[in-house]
Amino acid sequence: MDKAEIDVWARSFVADLKVGDETVPLDRVLARHLDSLGELRAQGLTWSAIGSIIARAGARRANGRPISPDQLRANVARLLKRRTVGATGVSRTPSRASTQAAMKPSNAMAPPAYRPPAVRQANAPSPAGPVSKPTNLNPKEISKDEIAAALSRIKSR
Repeated sequence: MDKAEIDVWARSFVADLKVGDETVPLDRVLARHLDSLGELRAQGLTWSAIGSIIARAGARRANGRPISPDQLRANVARLLKRRTVGATGVSRTPSRASTQAAMKPSNAMAPPAYRPPAVRQANAPSPAGPVSKPTNLNPKEISKDEIAAALSRIKSR
């Protein structure tokens, strides 16, 4: 992108931050502009430089403060991770090379794949091992020997 194209992109980015009087969440705007951000990064621009470009175009957070370079970097990294998970169905932290590859322009961003939460089977053993149930819950009736035995079992794990 040349300077004129970057200025046009920055104005488009700022326009996408608002719909009427409502503020659009930054993640959604960044998702729309992920390919352009990747192109800017591939040209060598830092997150600080990109933050300055969009700040000059008028980009602000909902509270009126400028969007920080760290916020841009973190949000884009989160979006790229979602893109990686959505494409593979496997959650992993992308390497620097795969992050840079994902930042390259593509035709469309794949929606994240739905993954149901992991549920332990009712009869499956606990990952911490078997748990014995106390027979007497009155602390006054627990002997020092019972406490010492319990502590030694805990320490031996």
